[in-house]
Amino acid sequence: AKAQTLTSPAFAAGTSAVGAGTLTLKFGTVSGASFTEDTAHTPVTLTIASGATLADVAAQINGANAGVSAYVATGADGAHLMLKGKEGAVNGFVIEASETPGEEGLAQLAWTPASPGTRLLATASNANFKLDGLAMSTASNTLTDVAPGLSLKLTGTNVGAPTTIRFSDPGSAVTTFMQDLTSALNELVA
Repeated sequence: AKAQTLTSPAFAAGTSAVGAGTLTLKFGTVSGASFTEDTAHTPVTLTIASGATLADVAAQINGANAGVSAYVATGADGAHLMLKGKEGAVNGFVIEASETPGEEGLAQLAWTPASPGTRLLATASNANFKLDGLAMSTASNTLTDVAPGLSLKLTGTNVGAPTTIRFSDPGSAVTTFMQDLTSALNELVA
C-alpha cells in the first residue's frame, strides 16, 4: 500500500507568505484526472490567518491530525510544502482554497487530479496480493490474522515477478513432535 504524496509550487523560502483564507482537505480515491470523495471521511477545513507562511500552513495541517502530514522542504527551485496522506487508495486527497479578498495566494496550494503539472509525486493505493491463490487487497502494509495465526508486513513490490505466499497448517508436524517427545520421556521413566 502507498500513501499519496503531493508538493506545492516552489516558494522563495519556508517563511514566504502564502495569503489568507481557508484550505479544505477532502479525502477519497484519486484515479487519473478524477477524484471520488469518500463521504464517510469528514473534510478538514483550516483557517489560514493573514501573514501566514508556508511553515505555518505545514504546522496547521499537522495540528489538525487529519491524516495528512506536512513539512517544508527546500529543493533546487525553492521551498515546497510537502504533504503525505495515509496508506490506502481511499486516503487520497484534494486541497481546495478560498482566498480572503486582498490577501490572495492560497490558490497556489490548491490541488485536484485535474490540475496541470507534476505536483502529485505518489498516488495512494492499496496493497494487492494473493494468499494461496486468493486475491486480497488491503489499505495497510501491516496485516494481522490474514489466515489463522498469520501476520504479514509487506515491504516491497515485485511487479512482473510476484512473490508467492503460501500458508500451511503445521498441526501434523506438532502432533508428531509431541508423540516423539512423549515416547522419549516414557522410555526415560521406565
